[in-house]
Amino acid sequence: MSALHARKTAHGTAATADEAVATQAVGDRPPPEAQRELFARACAAPATTTILVDAQFLAQWRLHTSRKSGAPAPAAMDNRAAARRGAVWWRDFECVPPAAYDLLVKWYGGGPPGG
Repeated sequence: MSALHARKTAHGTAATADEAVATQAVGDRPPPEAQRELFARACAAPATTTILVDAQFLAQWRLHTSRKSGAPAPAAMDNRAAARRGAVWWRDFECVPPAAYDLLVKWYGGGPPGG
């Protein structure tokens, strides 16, 4: 049973992943396993643009959502390092599709919103 299915079954809500995300308030996050699943779906969707995300934030998020980790959730996203002059891909920032970025902003705050 997927984490999303378990969430829907336990709460008796949202028929789709998009509906589940749309009903959440900022900071109201699904369990880590469901976050991974929703983020992977958002990254797999076709996109013509990407948004820069702080590499340290994503590293902490990946650690938090890893299957065997008890790592704490990352703090609100702060993309200043990604936007600074001389920033280096993978060291300072990574690129994600807007749908994936919007999920991270919704779950953890920070940003700015991707639109």
